[in-house]
Amino acid sequence: MVLNPCDTARIIALIQDGRSQCYAAHVVGVSRCSVQRPVQRFRETGVYTRRVRSGRQRCTTPREDHLLTLTMLRNRDTTAVSVRNELHEVRGVAVSERTVRRRLQKQGLSARRPAHDPLLTREHRVARLRFAREYQNWGIEE
Repeated sequence: MVLNPCDTARIIALIQDGRSQCYAAHVVGVSRCSVQRPVQRFRETGVYTRRVRSGRQRCTTPREDHLLTLTMLRNRDTTAVSVRNELHEVRGVAVSERTVRRRLQKQGLSARRPAHDPLLTREHRVARLRFAREYQNWGIEE
């Protein structure tokens, strides 16, 4: 189980006060096995925060993510492909359109279809005209 830094700090404080790992696990509400790893990490490194892990580097910086968001907010009709092409032209960063969509979704922007008016057929128009002509001379009383 992955503990948040607050719980890990409580566990370390209890262990340093001379309490057992079982007691610390009971106080935090986790199993004893979940307490062992943070305690061991603290004894090795001296800090209770988790180590930075290796992983794939992000292809965009936070500044470029902000540029993507601003570009989309300026013109909501643009597509992810056009935003990607603009990012490539302006910043020289080659990313996929899926990456652009992910970055925009992270900011709360997702794809929307524009609303269209319902299509009126010839019969609809004739019926409306007939209704308007039939009731055009009606007064308030009627």
